Amino acid sequence: MRSLDAERAPSSLSTRASDHVGRLDVYNAEVEAAFKNAVVATGGRPRLPPDVPGPGLVDAPYTTNVDLFNLDVLPPRMVVLGSGVVAMEMAQAFATFGSDVTVVASGRSGRILPGADADAVDVLRSALEDDGVTFVGGATVREVRTLRRGHSPSPSMGGSGGGETPLPLMRISLALNDGGGEIDLECECLLVAMGRTANVESLGLDDANAVMACGLQYINSKWTTMTG
Repeated sequence: MRSLDAERAPSSLSTRASDHVGRLDVYNAEVEAAFKNAVVATGGRPRLPPDVPGPGLVDAPYTTNVDLFNLDVLPPRMVVLGSGVVAMEMAQAFATFGSDVTVVASGRSGRILPGADADAVDVLRSALEDDGVTFVGGATVREVRTLRRGHSPSPSMGGSGGGETPLPLMRISLALNDGGGEIDLECECLLVAMGRTANVESLGLDDANAVMACGLQYINSKWTTMTG
């Protein structure tokens, strides 16, 4: 079998809607290709909540599903920001491993798995609570404060540090939307699982008149991209 070498080329895309011709800039070399439809499949990345004031979350040693399983030590406490599929999957997994897991479901309703069947959600939530997961619904993150950034693992944990903890420590301040005041949660692992953002910034989709919202493309009932 022949070996293949591949790499991702930096590229941008623009179109002339009148004649369905796209100009692809690949390694600064412009190539024109005629097409009726084009597939944009550049993947995505975890999205950070935009409404957390101050630099606390951005500067905090949070984790996402991308690097969560790079942890060398099981965190005693985990706070999950988000209530979608990834959030529920990781919450149950780490609660089963032995972590004390708290899921923060933002929004006024505080429901998990928005858009899913309500009866199924109730069954799932009950099962997760039986596994040890705690839910805080209808809460808004006010502040994320890093109390400790963590150090190299101690010898007893397989590292070469001088007995220092390898895990960070963070405090998340929440405002309860029902007027119930504020609560603080401390954790050694803060998992941000609040959706994803499409990797489309460098594609020039604005020049192609693609209709965008929240970093994602609108599609119609035929699963094709809408243009403005």
